[in-house]
Amino acid sequence: MTASPSAVDEVTPTAAPTAVPTPTAVPTPAPTPAPTPKPTPAPTPKPTPKAIVLKGSGSRNTKPFTMRAPAQVDLTFSGSGNFISRIVPVDGDIFGGVSLSNTIGRTKLRTYVYGTELDDVRSYADVIGSSGSWTITIRAGVPNPLPAPASRATTR
Repeated sequence: MTASPSAVDEVTPTAAPTAVPTPTAVPTPAPTPAPTPKPTPAPTPKPTPKAIVLKGSGSRNTKPFTMRAPAQVDLTFSGSGNFISRIVPVDGDIFGGVSLSNTIGRTKLRTYVYGTELDDVRSYADVIGSSGSWTITIRAGVPNPLPAPASRATTR
């Protein structure tokens, strides 16, 4: 009888053991540069509107105009009686405007309109002047406020 093969084949050792591969260093990826942000354009300032100059005499409503608020308003009156003036929205009621002056006699004054209800709104000046001529000059913007003093000096 012949020998039957075994269920397990015999392994014969090789002359030299197989070398185990050495791990290679994983290359460190170079940092990805951050995208350069687009420069933000500087805001374009709105051009300062030209001064609105209203002139007249006696009592009347001026032609409509559109003003920017806040605004500086200079008023002059050369008469001897009442000088009452207001800025009133064209589409508003007579009580919806802003009072500018209520004086008697020659007047030269400066006031400011701070409310935004007249900003870019068609308006007119309602003027009551008993006699004499008047001028109303409206300039957009107001001066920067002065800082309050840090302390107050007192004397004893």
